[in-house]
Amino acid sequence: MYKLTAYNTDVELMMKENIEYTVQINNSSVKNDMKVYAPVSNNPDGLVRWENTNQPFQKVSTFKGEVPYLRLDAELIKNWHLQNEMDSFLRNYVLQLPVRPAYPKKPYKPSKPYEPKFTDAKYKLPLFQRMFLSKEKREKLMHVQFDKDAEAYKKQQEKYELKLTQYKSDTAILKSRMAQYEKSFLVYRDSVVSKVRELDSFRLALYENAFMRSFEVAKNSILFRLQNKSLYTYDVFSDILFQCNRMARLKDLDRYYLDIYSSAYKKLKAVCAKDFPYLLFDKYASGDYNNIVYPIMYNQHFNMMMRRDLAVWNHVEKAVDTLIAEQTKLGMFNPSNFKVFYQASLSNFGWINCDRFYNYKPDEIFTLQIPNYNLKDKNVFAVMKDMNSQISIPLSMNGKHTIRLPKNKQIIVVAIGLDNQSTPLYAKQEINAKGDMDVELKFKAAKLSEIKEMIRSI
Repeated sequence: MYKLTAYNTDVELMMKENIEYTVQINNSSVKNDMKVYAPVSNNPDGLVRWENTNQPFQKVSTFKGEVPYLRLDAELIKNWHLQNEMDSFLRNYVLQLPVRPAYPKKPYKPSKPYEPKFTDAKYKLPLFQRMFLSKEKREKLMHVQFDKDAEAYKKQQEKYELKLTQYKSDTAILKSRMAQYEKSFLVYRDSVVSKVRELDSFRLALYENAFMRSFEVAKNSILFRLQNKSLYTYDVFSDILFQCNRMARLKDLDRYYLDIYSSAYKKLKAVCAKDFPYLLFDKYASGDYNNIVYPIMYNQHFNMMMRRDLAVWNHVEKAVDTLIAEQTKLGMFNPSNFKVFYQASLSNFGWINCDRFYNYKPDEIFTLQIPNYNLKDKNVFAVMKDMNSQISIPLSMNGKHTIRLPKNKQIIVVAIGLDNQSTPLYAKQEINAKGDMDVELKFKAAKLSEIKEMIRSI
């Protein structure tokens, strides 16, 4: 939006009939199908309404030459076919889980048998027996049970000595068995890591199998743009990769091989979760198929596949060098030689608007209202972040600043003005509306330099 006025001294001039002037508006993001809108005057409610003049804003470039394109040999590109490098690996893959070494059994030290003593309480006779027996008879009777226990202890002691000898032997052997186990476990771990990386190679082969088909479609996109003289890329290989990634879908993966991968993935995942959680199994392989784009780690492999055809590679390199030379000669790398403008021929002065909200449906627009604050030299406007534009919010007949804007957009409402003591004030509030809104702004005093910095930061 802009306003053009012309004065002779203090008298505002009008445009003479049958006279036109041409405007060019520089913009960093020029869009198609932009129309000129002029304000409808004498609205009783005070709102500014814009009328489509059906005068188009055209995209005009300062560059007047023919834009060079990448001239490839269409027949060479058409006959460019890739060789599948991992198909045999895909067909012959079988997961054989390594056997986990058995942990050496720890020997347990045998318990020493209890040695009976004649003074133990169990060998003392009850009172009613001691009263009627002599000391000699009492000791003889006590020795009967003690001798039995002593004989049993002797046999238990012999067994204990045998077990103790075996324990000492097993303990000595355990150290060497543990050392052997640790070596075997390291071999087992390396084998598991190898199987995980092998599975990831299978996954690469699975994606390569799908890439082979999407490559042919992406190649046709190159041929189509070549035919229309609209191929401007400097990197054909990355361009094809980009096209393939846009087309990649889960259904492109072979279901038979996908089931093999899923089964192997679950088995290896369980092994790593139990024995090697610190190895980060998903670092090597992933079961996430929701990501339909080819994994970025495989793009280098696909890129190298395409570059295996040296005839195509050399031809593309020469064509790119030729394109850059032509563009350099035309000065296309100098921005001042290749600017794009909005341009229109107009026959009236005053406000001119390029309405970017014209195509929005009524239910996609909301009404924003802001109170009429008592400020001098007041300006209230909305900044549309996605299109880098600002729109003044006029004062309507209901005494509020009112404007209709698109819903679900990042909008920054800004107001600046002076209070009764001519102190600069400003307010800023970000909104993202889903329906009609009344916004109360909070003003704060600031230096003019701070207000400029605030506006510049938006």
